[in-house]
Amino acid sequence: MEIINKLPKLIKRQKILAAYFYLIGRNTEKATLYYKHLFLLSKEFNLRDAYDFLPYKFGPYSFTLQNDLRVLEERGVLKNLDLLKDYLSQLDQEDIDKLVSFFEKYRKILLNVDDVVRLTYKEYPYFAINSEIVSKFPDIKKNAFLIKEKINAQQELTLFTLGYESRSIEDFFNLLIQNNINSLVDVRCNRFSMKFGFSDGKLSFFCKSLGIDYVPFSELGIESDKRQNLHLQEDYDKLFLEYRRQLPSKKIHLNKLRKLLLQKKRIALMCFELEPHMCHRTPLAEELLSGKNIPFISL
Repeated sequence: MEIINKLPKLIKRQKILAAYFYLIGRNTEKATLYYKHLFLLSKEFNLRDAYDFLPYKFGPYSFTLQNDLRVLEERGVLKNLDLLKDYLSQLDQEDIDKLVSFFEKYRKILLNVDDVVRLTYKEYPYFAINSEIVSKFPDIKKNAFLIKEKINAQQELTLFTLGYESRSIEDFFNLLIQNNINSLVDVRCNRFSMKFGFSDGKLSFFCKSLGIDYVPFSELGIESDKRQNLHLQEDYDKLFLEYRRQLPSKKIHLNKLRKLLLQKKRIALMCFELEPHMCHRTPLAEELLSGKNIPFISL
């Protein structure tokens, strides 16, 4: 117990990451491999509190995993075999068994980059749609191309809205990618978040890396002091009634947003709340589309 108290404090998924590196023995320095390993762990073994992924330059990628790797490096965990072992011992036996099962199942190909990439792309072709190396696997490239072609075929003028509450940054962006949304409109009054990836700086950077425009529209948000003491749906409805009354005074910003929608065709209004009826993005979208025959989808 005394040893555990001296360990740098990690959350569950970071402990899983440390345990993974203990079991693999830090035998690989290739990011392509351990991203694929952890992807397969999350997909095939349903490891609790594992990582979410999105399709990126070399297949499945996780901004959260990248950040956790940095945290473990900074805390001196990754180069200390004893620390890695201690974190393994802190996991539930069920999670340990799943980690061990993963290594047993894939031990023959675990350190072969091409074999691991081929397996990942073959079983999960969606995650290869943005890969720069998928052409190495012609038989798999066709499936990835067909998926991407189907996504890109979504061209209808559509307004989307979504919230990031209870969603990882990867799940959030997968919704944008899968619906061919090219512009993310941030309608929060305060664009700071304690949730990883959702403050405006990180969000803008991640959008750029995925070819999505990040457009802040804080002028269309609701001040945080007005969002206090919201408990019942009646409280939200009262707030949104006041918000609707104020929207005509924001005509300049509404017109800019309408112009952006017509220009980009598929944009999403984002805020925090998961439920659309508890967020101002819904009355905003309704005002934006008033009198127009344009589809409106809440993700």
